[in-house]
Amino acid sequence: DEQAFHSLLESYKIYPVNMEVISWLAVRMVKNEMYEQSIQLFDRCCQIQPSESKWPLMICSCYRRLGNHAKSHHWYTKTYAKFPDNIECESFS
Repeated sequence: DEQAFHSLLESYKIYPVNMEVISWLAVRMVKNEMYEQSIQLFDRCCQIQPSESKWPLMICSCYRRLGNHAKSHHWYTKTYAKFPDNIECESFS
């Protein structure tokens, strides 16, 4: 798993738009409690797939896990404004 992480990290540096690589790295970093780094990758996902609600919600989750409830709430509110039909956004806004 560690070798896969480093290989994919190198792949991301070379080609930073592969969503499979970015999302795998971000989730792996969440599992290892590397929330600040995960936020950066999930933000990149937001840039690549702006119509996908799961990426800003993952950012919300990372901020919540960091204990930064103000930023988490800000992101939930922002996400709910963009995706008002998303039930998960609705429950946290």
